[in-house]
Amino acid sequence: MITIRRALTRVILLSLTYAAGDAPAQDHSAHEQSEEEAATPARGSGTSWLPASSPRDMFHFNRGDWNFMVHGFANFSWQRESEPRGTDEFFSTNMGMFSAGRGVGKGAFSFRFMATLEPTLGSTGYPLLLQTGETADGTNPLFDRQHPHDVLMEVALSYERPVGDNGKFFAYFAPVGDPAIGPTAFMHRMSGVDNPVAPITHHWLDATHISYGVLTFGWSRSDTVKLEGSIFNGREPDAKRWNVEKFALDSYAFRLSISPKPNWSLQASMARLTEPERLHPSQNVLRMTASVTYNRPLNRGNWQSTVAWGRNKWDEPPGAPAALPPGVHIHFTPGVQPTRSAVLGETGLRLRNRHTVFARGEWAEKDELFRAADRRHSLVYNVGKLNVGYIFDFLTLAHARVGVGAYGGAHWVPKDLEFVYGERPTSYGVFFRFKII
Repeated sequence: MITIRRALTRVILLSLTYAAGDAPAQDHSAHEQSEEEAATPARGSGTSWLPASSPRDMFHFNRGDWNFMVHGFANFSWQRESEPRGTDEFFSTNMGMFSAGRGVGKGAFSFRFMATLEPTLGSTGYPLLLQTGETADGTNPLFDRQHPHDVLMEVALSYERPVGDNGKFFAYFAPVGDPAIGPTAFMHRMSGVDNPVAPITHHWLDATHISYGVLTFGWSRSDTVKLEGSIFNGREPDAKRWNVEKFALDSYAFRLSISPKPNWSLQASMARLTEPERLHPSQNVLRMTASVTYNRPLNRGNWQSTVAWGRNKWDEPPGAPAALPPGVHIHFTPGVQPTRSAVLGETGLRLRNRHTVFARGEWAEKDELFRAADRRHSLVYNVGKLNVGYIFDFLTLAHARVGVGAYGGAHWVPKDLEFVYGERPTSYGVFFRFKII
């Protein structure tokens, strides 16, 4: 295991170092789009779409018939949250991505690999008030903390081929990847990538972006309408972040994406997830999402905003299942509403290639804000958060930027939670960022 960790660390660090150096032969700026790129929706996580006018925060280079891309970032943050549930902590969120593609016959083939060193944070990840989802030990839920992502975030092959005059057929196979559900994951959309902390609505919108088993087929027309379907592994990754989990295809999803103009991208999706949560075995979830992303290129800058809605509907009101995993002891509250909804609105504004302002507002119906053995574990609370921040990039390299930033958050909780979180929970942080462009 140590050998695997060291190898992945070296690959990611070498990629970041290479990005900071001189550009390879035949390289072109990520911000200089060809006419074809300007009219084609940008690819987000998995097979999702972003507006065609979105900035490409990555650099490309060619070697013969092959096209390569490198992308990534590393945030090193110190954060303080208000007591009694908050804490002070240093942590890093990071990601490195590599892709390679070439033409094959009348179509095109591509390979994508993405990894992170977030497992080095430990099983409990980093502090994030009001966050819920997954576990640190397999028996108790994580709350007020964001789980670390698995070391492997994507390993995928895809193939695209023209069909007729304006159509395209594509297939996406990923031992680790993102199925056709929800908007582009938050670390891939420009409206959210500059924010160093995850959304508290993550598990309503894009939590399936790391699934151990994905097979997607789709069809698009004139790069304005796309219909796709996936069969995939609906179970959330377990608490072991360095391993490769069992491949499964037990869930399904459908997504309709529309890009009527280069500045717009809309999606609506639905998925049936088989036993997604370890703490709720034998219970399946119907997940529905809808989102709109607007991107506006500016003179020496860019502005992108996303509004998204998600809903998780359980098969039936939570109740004690026939069998629980060893060590899991949960008190369920009969009659609890089996539907949970969430809304997100976020924006990112970049000016003069040095200044970035970001903001995110969220509301969610949260349960699992208490330990599994607590009778309040399954109670639902309406909570909200507003997070705003600023980044100054003080150094621009060949294909990277280095900057410093700060952010602050205000949280809203109902009266029933004020004795747990305080009347007005707050958080703030400062961070250093390295980003490939």
